[in-house]
Amino acid sequence: EKDFGALGHGSGQVKEPMAVESLAEGAVCVADSYNHRLQIFSKEPGAAPRVIGGDGPGENGEGDGPGQFSLPVGVACDGTSLYVADTFNHRVQKLRLADGAHLGTVGKADCTDGDGEREFKCPVGMCVAAGLLYVCDTYNHRIVVLGTDLTWRYTFGRYGRRKGEFNEPVAVAAHGGELY
Repeated sequence: EKDFGALGHGSGQVKEPMAVESLAEGAVCVADSYNHRLQIFSKEPGAAPRVIGGDGPGENGEGDGPGQFSLPVGVACDGTSLYVADTFNHRVQKLRLADGAHLGTVGKADCTDGDGEREFKCPVGMCVAAGLLYVCDTYNHRIVVLGTDLTWRYTFGRYGRRKGEFNEPVAVAAHGGELY
């Protein structure tokens, strides 16, 4: 057991964290949403967290450049890369886990929303399973399926209350070959 984080903007402090992803060797990646960054906390006592993002031109560190975020809400890892639901920039970013280097982005170049292929409207929850990245495209009421190389595969779901329909999906998980 380990407690970490406290309210604030400094290293090791968080403001409304909205997602956590376990990493190798006991590390934890936290989507420090209102600080517009990720923090990777080691299991080593007293170690400073590694910070990715939060260095944008906005008042609170938000930005729309590569490796910058505007309300990162979802995070997933495949062991070598981090995938970030950059919610208010309406995109998904891929970062190298080892050093946080930007590897790619899916979404409109001007960070506006859309509902076509390679477009999102507030992506939120995500998970990696069997070499695919599943993303909750919340306000498009669908799940987007990408390759871990960020190639667009397909979508499923639409707005509604029947089987296979969604009303603002915000979380997705995989277990035992099933998607929830």
